[in-house]
Amino acid sequence: MYDGSPDARAFNRFVTEGTAFIIDGRVPQNRQVFVLSYYLDKFAYDFYIQKVSMNSSEWRLQEFFEELFNYCFPVNYWMEQHLRLKKCFQNEKKVSTYVHELEELYNMIGTIDEHKKVIKLWYGLRSSIQQGLWRDQLNPETSTWEEVADHAAILEIVQSISETKDEGSDAEYDSITKYSTDSESGDSEYHNDAEYAPNPPGGDQLGNFPGRM
Repeated sequence: MYDGSPDARAFNRFVTEGTAFIIDGRVPQNRQVFVLSYYLDKFAYDFYIQKVSMNSSEWRLQEFFEELFNYCFPVNYWMEQHLRLKKCFQNEKKVSTYVHELEELYNMIGTIDEHKKVIKLWYGLRSSIQQGLWRDQLNPETSTWEEVADHAAILEIVQSISETKDEGSDAEYDSITKYSTDSESGDSEYHNDAEYAPNPPGGDQLGNFPGRM
């Protein structure tokens, strides 16, 4: 069900699921738009009543989806999405999150050259991951979207493991250093028992009695 809200995710879901329903159900072409009207609500259904219902059999799916989009979404929508795409970088996000954001923007914007998609993906990644891609002989001019996205995710895991090991080594080193320093300063919990033992009757702490050699 699509209610006409300017929500690209909801609209794309309606288009994808509606198209699959029409194809799987083998709905005749002259009834396809009419059948989809049962899955429209509110503002989207207003569009159908006002623009389509009088001659729904003459409408084709692609034309219907395009006009529905133009009716429900603001005029500057495409410009806004292009601006969002321009400002979209990985920064502190996980690779998978960054890739998903780009894919959603591409779906909302529509047809974009595959090479341009890869270029944006590559140069939007963190510099450390870009370096790893170059080192492993990938190239933004020749590698596919899947190759770059999958390899970037692997590099992220490798870097995460490396950082965890480094942190563990530092903690171990700090612990050893602290113990060594405490021992030198006399703060160690281990001491000479004789030095701190009570004086035995008639003798000193080392157990020497007067007259003994």
